[in-house]
Amino acid sequence: MKSSIALAVMAAVVAAVPSGMAGCGEFDGSFCVDAGAARHGLVITQGGTIEFDTTPEGLRLTVNDSRSGAQTILDLPSSK
Repeated sequence: MKSSIALAVMAAVVAAVPSGMAGCGEFDGSFCVDAGAARHGLVITQGGTIEFDTTPEGLRLTVNDSRSGAQTILDLPSSK
């Protein structure tokens, strides 16, 4: 449940920040970075980790909740 909430919050934050990173400061305690052309990445947060991996098939997000040990994997297919 917690990992589902974390994923929903992450998705809302990502959707709310347009390109160019405008609006990042609107979220109290937020962290924003433009990963550019990176195909893989890892964000370490107070409550866990968020990994991304891009492939020709799509995007995979892996959220690990360090408090509960829960893991959520979300595969988003490529629209191309």
